[in-house]
Amino acid sequence: MFLFFKGFFLSISIIASIGAQNVHVLKCGINKTHIIPVCIICFLCDVILMSLAIWNSSYLAYNNTVKFLLSLSGIVFLVIYGGMSAYNAYKGSSLNTPCKGKTTSLRKNILITLAVTLLNPNVYIDIFIIIGSLALYLSNQEKFAFFYGAITASFLWFFTLAISTNLISSYLTQPKYWRIINCLTTIIMWSIALKLLFDII
Repeated sequence: MFLFFKGFFLSISIIASIGAQNVHVLKCGINKTHIIPVCIICFLCDVILMSLAIWNSSYLAYNNTVKFLLSLSGIVFLVIYGGMSAYNAYKGSSLNTPCKGKTTSLRKNILITLAVTLLNPNVYIDIFIIIGSLALYLSNQEKFAFFYGAITASFLWFFTLAISTNLISSYLTQPKYWRIINCLTTIIMWSIALKLLFDII
């Protein structure tokens, strides 16, 4: 039970940090656009990555070439994502809101979800170094308890986020709120990109 909660709270501390993935989930929840498939994809990605980290080596995290390529691809994606949000904020656009009658397709939402999850090098570094290194000293049975705790945290986090944003979505359909959201999104995305840039130079 101790290892279950250890995995649970460690996973929460990693997942709960504000980043591209959580911003995307928040937007989908507020817009009520495919929020359940988005949360399922986020959860399944965590299940796969955490299982690899717990039962396999930390190759991705410790290989400098892989880290550089992941960071570079992450920077490009974050700059573009942040730029799109900056443009929407400048235009005062509410294209992302249901009141305009325009919604993102399921296919596009799935691709964006995979991108904000798998093109974020911090995901690999945090999961493979922090979770992976702690799991090195656990027996196979202990690893299962640790793993179940970690994925339980992931499941609860994403679906709680979805439910909470869905409840307040009616208050956030006005363009002025989306201007604020897009400004914050730009700041977050570009801040992460800048940090990644400093890490590789």
